[in-house]
Amino acid sequence: MKVKKLFMSFIAMVLMLVASPSAFALTGFGDTIQDAIGLYSSGEPIEKEYSLKIDGTHDYDYYYIDFANGNESAMGFHVNMTSRWGVVYDLQLIETDQYGNIINVLNYDQNSTEKNIWYSLSNGHRAYVRVSSHGASDFGQLYTLKFKRVV
Repeated sequence: MKVKKLFMSFIAMVLMLVASPSAFALTGFGDTIQDAIGLYSSGEPIEKEYSLKIDGTHDYDYYYIDFANGNESAMGFHVNMTSRWGVVYDLQLIETDQYGNIINVLNYDQNSTEKNIWYSLSNGHRAYVRVSSHGASDFGQLYTLKFKRVV
């Protein structure tokens, strides 16, 4: 009886681990702008970090910074993305206004394993950060994305 309970607990744990959306998931985790992963929203911690992988040419990881309810007129932030030596990912910033209209797009696609975004976001606006592959040799390699509110 005890072995049966232990086995059932193990099966339940495995199913939760496999079926739940988690920070180490690949395709299906923040793959569209509608499913973006939250980096910041009013009232949340001012720093976050994720380590993920891009597993193919059609796999993108989207993150969002929401400053829709800020008390200040603008908010500054820093996003740092690093990968191991020789692995290059592309980084893009998409800013939208309070109506969801895209008002600015910046590409950080230089051939570097470290990329930095320093940006100021107006109150009511939202920014999306997109990580994508730079080439086939990048697939399955970890990158680390760090967000920090600076002002």
